[in-house]
Amino acid sequence: MKKSILVKKNPRLIARMIENEFTILDPKTGALYQLNETASYIWKFLWKQRNYDEITNKLMARFEGDKKNVKKDVNDFIASSFKNGLLVRAK
Repeated sequence: MKKSILVKKNPRLIARMIENEFTILDPKTGALYQLNETASYIWKFLWKQRNYDEITNKLMARFEGDKKNVKKDVNDFIASSFKNGLLVRAK
């Protein structure tokens, strides 16, 4: 993923936090997604459009871990979220 690309939550989704983790429903497809604690933290941070570096830096400030692993986690989350329609490119 290009680090300069801005991403945002797909506006058609319905998300609810249950015990510190988000459950997300895509009403168009009927798909239901359960985010773990780290992914839920990213999801909350995406209350406005963000780029890769902003997300990575926010995660580094919150969780312990080396930067290489955090970058991989963020990249995996964004790639999976794009694939599943949870995130879209911001304009």
